[in-house]
Amino acid sequence: MNSNTSTFLVVDNYEWVVRLTKWRLQRLLGTNINVITGHTGEDAIQLFEKIVSSGDHSRLQGVLVGCHMPVYTGMQAVEEIRNIERAHNVSRSVSIIGTSADLNSEVRTEFIRSGADAVLEKPVPEGELEHVVAGLIADNH
Repeated sequence: MNSNTSTFLVVDNYEWVVRLTKWRLQRLLGTNINVITGHTGEDAIQLFEKIVSSGDHSRLQGVLVGCHMPVYTGMQAVEEIRNIERAHNVSRSVSIIGTSADLNSEVRTEFIRSGADAVLEKPVPEGELEHVVAGLIADNH
């Protein structure tokens, strides 16, 4: 993998959301992106643990996680991802974006309390995801 390659973890219980988000990230970053996908909160936790354990955490630019997923909710997954970072003493916390189709102040607050950096309504409007991701990449370099 190219040393300039960014990795994103995209997890949502709807396959179409995962595919659309992956396509939008690839359109934004071209060949400089590796998108790892999952469909449950458990997937988010296990995939993140694998990334951290493999030593590739520094390439991970962001995690996009849906709210209502099987096994663990998005908020529970975010909380566990933050626990994994602490357990592995990572030097830079990954940026996490929560997404929800029924976004309200309670959902937003719960995501932020669990450790998310941003919360977006889905489907994420054209341009908004790209704007947020471009900001994440700029902040991480």
